Amino acid sequence: MWNGTLYRESTTDIYEYNDNACDNVDTLHLTVRHSTIGDTVVYAPQSFIYFDTTFTESGDHVYTIPNQAECDSVVTIHLSVTPRGIPLPQLYAYEQSVLILNHYPFGDNTRVEYDSIYWEKDGVVMAGFNGDSYHLDNYGPLKGCFKVWVKIGNDWFPTNELCMGSSGIELADGSVDFRMWPNPVRQGTAFNIAVSARQGVSTGWWDVEVYDVEGRRVAQNDVNGEMATMDCRLERGAYIVTVSDKVTGQKSAGKRIVVQ
Repeated sequence: MWNGTLYRESTTDIYEYNDNACDNVDTLHLTVRHSTIGDTVVYAPQSFIYFDTTFTESGDHVYTIPNQAECDSVVTIHLSVTPRGIPLPQLYAYEQSVLILNHYPFGDNTRVEYDSIYWEKDGVVMAGFNGDSYHLDNYGPLKGCFKVWVKIGNDWFPTNELCMGSSGIELADGSVDFRMWPNPVRQGTAFNIAVSARQGVSTGWWDVEVYDVEGRRVAQNDVNGEMATMDCRLERGAYIVTVSDKVTGQKSAGKRIVVQ
């Protein structure tokens, strides 16, 4: 309110008045700061930090963001925290044709059993499908964006989303790739890995990981450079190999190797 006028938006206004036989002019430069009201949905393992507050329980939490103009903003956080310290569920691809829900998110031999499972493709529930893996009947290349929801306790949690195109997994950056040989490899021998990346992306430090088809990490090796040799001390069967940049975290699509 200024000189009898209520202002609701930022503006510049002039008020003219006469005082002691003198004409006077006051200029108002007004900035109105509106508060904002927002909602955000968060899924987190164990806890979630929002600005200076740590939330550890699932539920709706209201967080107030003050400003100097005393026009606070309010955000409601719809938070789901995985119980018992269980990591968020993970979805990964087996070559270009099979998607697998990882029951070993800890990276060791600890298996997590989910109470219920359902799948989404392009944001739509895949009706009647609740298995641990998905593929076309002919194991052809999959297309679309896939996500799995799992029930832990009383809450549902989503996995990461994998988008499959005509050439398989479409990575966010598409910057890391590798090839390996021989494949199949004889048990007790070694196979080679050659890593490639776009110019200016690679740091030259790589983390090579080998997983079984249920998501357990069974081998790991640090690589400095473009070439690596992995000893094949694995049981006979099929495995998934991934390569990630140890500094940037950029990760390749998984590729299959067979141990005979």
